[in-house]
Amino acid sequence: MADSEPIEQNAYLARVNRAAADCDGDVDDDGVPDDTDNCALVANVTLVDVDGDGIGDACDSDLDVDDFDNVSDNCPLTANVTQTDSDGDGVGDACDNDVDGDDCSPYKVASFFFRGSIRLERNRPETRLGLALNRPRPV
Repeated sequence: MADSEPIEQNAYLARVNRAAADCDGDVDDDGVPDDTDNCALVANVTLVDVDGDGIGDACDSDLDVDDFDNVSDNCPLTANVTQTDSDGDGVGDACDNDVDGDDCSPYKVASFFFRGSIRLERNRPETRLGLALNRPRPV
């Protein structure tokens, strides 16, 4: 919304002006002194910095450092410089659990058809044929 931009800018300028007049060394009043605060104008008590770029997540516009702002990044927490989205679901391939869009996990449980009988030995999860039961296998 175009009307919200001036309000956000005014709020930012108010913080900057407050910073100039601040005497306690903690402009955002989060309890972290400005000289060690990685996001001095926005309260960020935990100082979380996921990408390790020295800018706190509360004021970091590119959390995964792939040169795409978080708002337009289809994988804001995983670097995805190509922004490839193979299935067109809005989630980049770099962080999509279903890249092909078939609503199936990339891992499938091995299945087989067997005619006859299988004998399970007591206290052993494997059959005499050596087939492992209940173990997912990657495709």
